[in-house]
Amino acid sequence: MSWIKRIARITAMLGIVLSLWGLPQGAVMADTLTIGSQGQDVIDLQSRLGYLGYYHGTLTGTYTDLTAAAVRNFQSAFGMPVTGQYDAQTAQRLHLATAGWPGVGRRGPQISELQSRLKFLGYYTGPINGIYDWRTYWAVRDFQYAFGMPVNGSLTAQTWDKLDKATVNWPGNQQTQAASSNTATPPASSQTTNTAQNNQTATSVVNVANSGGTDGFSQNDINLMAHVVYGEARNQPFVGQVAVAAVILNRYHSNLFPHSIPAIIYQPGAFTSISNGQAWLGLHQENVRAVMDAIHGWDPTNGALYYWNPATSTSQWIWSQPIMLRIGNHVFAK
Repeated sequence: MSWIKRIARITAMLGIVLSLWGLPQGAVMADTLTIGSQGQDVIDLQSRLGYLGYYHGTLTGTYTDLTAAAVRNFQSAFGMPVTGQYDAQTAQRLHLATAGWPGVGRRGPQISELQSRLKFLGYYTGPINGIYDWRTYWAVRDFQYAFGMPVNGSLTAQTWDKLDKATVNWPGNQQTQAASSNTATPPASSQTTNTAQNNQTATSVVNVANSGGTDGFSQNDINLMAHVVYGEARNQPFVGQVAVAAVILNRYHSNLFPHSIPAIIYQPGAFTSISNGQAWLGLHQENVRAVMDAIHGWDPTNGALYYWNPATSTSQWIWSQPIMLRIGNHVFAK
C-alpha cells in the first residue's frame, strides 16, 4: 500500500505549495500597496512585474520608487489609471497577465524539501534556504526537461510525482517514513537549519547576472540573443528557440568564432534576421526564457555551430556541413 501513501503525500505537498503561490486570478486585495509598504505581497508584486519585464530591481519586499515606476508602466500599458499604487484593479489585471508566473520569491519549508531533492539529483547547486528563487526555478526547468515534462518551472503534480519517484533514496525519506503518513509537513533536513544564514533575497531575471546566474553574460548580451531568437525562431516550438540560443553560445565557446556575443551576432551574414531586420520587430518573454535555458546548460543541438532552414537555404557551403538533427523547421550541424 506504499503507493497510496505516496499519492497522498504528493497531493498534500502540492496543495501546500500551491497555497504559497499567492492570490488566485481575480482575487481582491485587502489593502492597497504604495511607497513604504513591506512584506511578502510586495515581493510577489516585484516578482510578477519582473516576470513581465517591467521591474528590473531585486526582490526586496519594500515598495520603493522603482517599484512604483514599474507599476505605473504596467498600468499605462494595460490602459488603467496611472497611479503607481498597487490597488485591487491593478492586482486583478496583473494576476491575469502573469498566469504562467512560477512563484519566484515565495518561501516555505516545502521549498526547502524541493531544493534538497533537486540537489540530491544534481540539478540544484544553491543553498537550502526555503526560497523559490530564480536558481531554484532554473533547476526545476532542467529537471522537467531531463524527465520529458513540459518545461515551465512550475511545481505541477506531475513534477512532484516525478521528483518523488526519482529521489526514493533521498535521505529525507527515512524521516518521512518515521513521521505520520498523513502529515502535511515535510521532513526536516539537516540542511534546512541553514535557512537563517542562507536567507538571500531572490533576484529578477534581468538581475540574475549579479549573482553569477548568467555565467557573466550582461543584460545587453541576453537582450541581443533574445532578439535573434525572436527573429530566427519565434514561430518554432520552444525547444527550437532554445536550440538557436544554444548555437550562439556554442559559437561563443568555440575558437572558430569571436569571444563576444555582439561580435558573433553582428558578423556579416551570420544571422538572416539581423540582416533583414526581423530580429528587431518584437520580443517575447518566451524568447528571453529560451536564452536563459541555454545559458543554464540546455543544449538540444548537442553542440551544433550552424543551423538553417532546408526549405529556404541556397548556400552550397552550408549544405556541405553534415546534418546532426532537425528541430522544427531548422536542421543543425557542427
